[in-house]
Amino acid sequence: MEQGTLSERAMLVVWHASKWGGNKLDKTISDEVAVQHNADRSMGRYWKSLLPKEALKEIESLDSKAYGEHMSRTLPWSDDGPRILSSLGYLEYMGIMRRWQEERAAALDRFLVLYPTWVEDAKIRLNGLFRATEYPAPETLKAKFVCSVSIFPVPDAADFRVALGDAETARIRESLEQNTAQLIGAALRDTYQRIADVVGRMAERLRAYAVAENGKTSGIFRDSLVENVRELVHLLPSLNIANDPVLSNVTADLSQLIAWEAETLRSDDLVRNEVATAAERILAQITEFIA
Repeated sequence: MEQGTLSERAMLVVWHASKWGGNKLDKTISDEVAVQHNADRSMGRYWKSLLPKEALKEIESLDSKAYGEHMSRTLPWSDDGPRILSSLGYLEYMGIMRRWQEERAAALDRFLVLYPTWVEDAKIRLNGLFRATEYPAPETLKAKFVCSVSIFPVPDAADFRVALGDAETARIRESLEQNTAQLIGAALRDTYQRIADVVGRMAERLRAYAVAENGKTSGIFRDSLVENVRELVHLLPSLNIANDPVLSNVTADLSQLIAWEAETLRSDDLVRNEVATAAERILAQITEFIA
């Protein structure tokens, strides 16, 4: 596809979340241990947790879930962080990210309300290792929790203009176009690899499932085996940033794998075999696009 077309179909997105770590290097204890064992001070450090791990658990869980959504709904673009997001998937992506930011803000407020209690708890747990000066004031602490989603346009070689002369400018534009083509190829390979992982797991689990004459079941699989494929089918149109016809056909073929619920796949040998065969056929189709 042409660069200009990509600029119209997709954008770059940077996801960021930071928080107060709640850990502190205790130099005094580190030095005491080194002296006690007659060791070089540079060979060891003692890090302590200033709060119990459950204090930040809610915020960490929200960040982890949001990051997972970010990674599943975007594709790799460059090594320095930005990922590519299609315009087709933009509204759903931003809806999820806005909810994450709202829920994170509420979780942070709850944490700050309980912060004095957590500090008192840490005073008991740390005992002699507790130092009040290591705990930021609530207003300072709040500023350490930041989350954002930034959107940028995909660079367009056709819009590159700089006073270097026509020949040099043309070479830079050509380099940009080649680099973009390589990045699109990498993004497509990532998409095909996702398909291979999910569909390959389905084929493997369905083939491994069996019920013996005595009723004992082996190779048990969960309902998520089908749900994971269903979620992938939902995402694939928005991940097809190059409008790749092969990927579009594969997406359509994946519908064969979600026509039946997991319970039917467990109870009906014929259906299970047909779906496993369809999964293996799809894997064979995409093998060349992964290497």
